[in-house]
Amino acid sequence: MAGREETYSRTRIVLRALREKGHDVITCLPPDRSFKNYPRLLWNTLLKAPKCDVVLVGFYGQLLV
Repeated sequence: MAGREETYSRTRIVLRALREKGHDVITCLPPDRSFKNYPRLLWNTLLKAPKCDVVLVGFYGQLLV
């Protein structure tokens, strides 16, 4: 899942729901809202995405893709 930081309410709810249903979740989330994190996040997303069956882009994650 790519999007806002893990403490953001929607992100937290979606992650919890997926995990409770038994899905393996790999995240590409920033530690905070700073744009300085974007180059590293983009790189991490590109490395992790090919290994995934589904990529869920949450709020604020559109800038990463």
